[in-house]
Amino acid sequence: MSVATRSAAVRPNDVLLTAAWFGLLTGFVEVILRWTIQKQLFHIWLFYGPHFVWMAPLAETVLFVLVTGLFLLVARLTPRPASPQAAFFVPVSLTFLTFALMLPGLHPLAALLVAGGVAVHVSRFLAVRAARFLGLVRRSVGWGLAVVALLAVSVFGWRALAERRAVANLPPSAPGAPNVLLLVLDTVRAQSMSTYGYARPTTPRITGLARTGVRFEHAISTAPWTTPSHQSMMTGRFPHELIAHWKDAMDATHPTLAEVLGVQGYVSGGFVANVEYAGYESGIDRGFLHFEDYPVSLAELALSSSLAQAVVNNQTLRNLTGQHQILGRKLADDVNRDFLDWLSKQDRKRPFFAFLNYFDAHEIYLPPHPWDDEFGSEAERDISGTWHFKRRAKIPHKKEVTPVQIQTELDAYEGSIAYLDYELGRLFDELGRRGILDNTIVVVTADHGEQFGEHGKFEHGNSLYRQLLEVPLVIRFPARVPAGATVSEPVSLRDLPATLLDLARRDQGGIGGASLAPLWSATSPRQAPQPLLSEWAGRSLTPPAQASPGFFARAVGFVRRKLGIETAEKHELMVRMKSLVADGYHYVRNGDGTEELYDFRGDPAEERDLAGSAEGGDQLARFRTSLQEILAPHLASVSSPEVSLR
Repeated sequence: MSVATRSAAVRPNDVLLTAAWFGLLTGFVEVILRWTIQKQLFHIWLFYGPHFVWMAPLAETVLFVLVTGLFLLVARLTPRPASPQAAFFVPVSLTFLTFALMLPGLHPLAALLVAGGVAVHVSRFLAVRAARFLGLVRRSVGWGLAVVALLAVSVFGWRALAERRAVANLPPSAPGAPNVLLLVLDTVRAQSMSTYGYARPTTPRITGLARTGVRFEHAISTAPWTTPSHQSMMTGRFPHELIAHWKDAMDATHPTLAEVLGVQGYVSGGFVANVEYAGYESGIDRGFLHFEDYPVSLAELALSSSLAQAVVNNQTLRNLTGQHQILGRKLADDVNRDFLDWLSKQDRKRPFFAFLNYFDAHEIYLPPHPWDDEFGSEAERDISGTWHFKRRAKIPHKKEVTPVQIQTELDAYEGSIAYLDYELGRLFDELGRRGILDNTIVVVTADHGEQFGEHGKFEHGNSLYRQLLEVPLVIRFPARVPAGATVSEPVSLRDLPATLLDLARRDQGGIGGASLAPLWSATSPRQAPQPLLSEWAGRSLTPPAQASPGFFARAVGFVRRKLGIETAEKHELMVRMKSLVADGYHYVRNGDGTEELYDFRGDPAEERDLAGSAEGGDQLARFRTSLQEILAPHLASVSSPEVSLR
């Protein structure tokens, strides 16, 4: 190698340009791999927004240049200049480390060793051909950056143009049609709200809202986790009707509330803080003219890099630095601001439907100051030692959970609820100031609750006990909802969209369920109470095709099982847990076929299982029959012997 070639190869500008080139290449390949293999071939959610197509190459470029620049700075402090191979090694190793980290199940240390080994050989190959390679870099890196800019402009422009066209094509709305505002407090259980008699003053503003509307004492979610519960609230359908289970997007069989209101002239906007399980990949965005989930921000830019994401989400590093907040997490203030900014741009002559999802009370529980020590001192809370204690406690040989740990988590959780309540109050005040509030149907509810050791369980999505199913439900609309009313009869969130359409005097348009308005109206006829179904399933209830799968389908299934994406017995997971609330009882049928029965009124903590009692025997038989009747239409429609009620 000539001296000139070696000198050109190690010039700082050339090294940084090479880093940018490798960053662009890595980002573009990452986008292609994730979209074609992860999304299209294996149907795995990306957990990235549409802006990922330009954010990933930009993020990798910035990261590669920064790391390589740090290497050059260190190299200048050494007596000998860096060789061409050493200069190429840094961006090349970052490229292969990024790809290695994308492999499921590969330990980070193993990924580092593999990437380093490959980079040694590749950088040696490039060093021998440095002049020719650097010529390629200089000619193409500008084009790569231009593609990034074009993709960014295209995504922004396409979304804005699509929204503008959709609004322009809306039909006229009925004169005086009310607005609809659906506020979903992710992971907030009624049990921890002062609105429902809890001793701590966690929700004074929601209590105030309830005094001007109707409060449902026992609102039951259709599912114990985010995605299927939200999908039920948007369609009025049970999860088993929606293909709405673990990482399965809602199908298009049933219309959504946004679609039905759109046909009747409503402009609609969704503002989501739980971007992963209430985002566009879940299908919840269907029908919304404007939908904000994954933000365009520096935090989201960093998360678009697989390498940066692996670093910032590393639990060991988080413990060492004491930083446990979710990077890019949207607070209630952010959600409210996005909604109000959007609302300011809308035509006041046209009614709106807005859906706001708040993530503040979801694990990890880190309320902002001063709510961080609203209930218990933040200084007494060893978050690094407790925020993952629940997962550790599920493994027998790990340390047991102590009452102090549980209480510190509960303190932080309820501080988060108090912060959320404060921000809701600010939102109500602003809507009142704008003169919008009284002509708006306001709903405050939650998708599911949370567990803090009850029945030996934590978090959510793992049981059908009341801590997860019983959620708040408050509706305010002065024109049709009496102030200070309460409904003591248990109700299902499945009936929420039909209720909103009824209050707005809009056609139900294929939305499932029935209006809850007769429950607080003395003049409206009431239907006989129906059992309230809740369910959790690991997979869709739709059976596999009866025909034998082809070679390609079998090959894909084999790879998916090897990667841990699914098991060979996936169709045995179709129906896992179900529960019914009816006639003063709560019936639970677990995935292993065992049954539980609780006195709904007399045992709210569900501490006394009546399934083995004489009283419970007759009730169990009745609930089995009811469950069979509720699921029978769907089981008949799929007509498969593989689907059972075991």
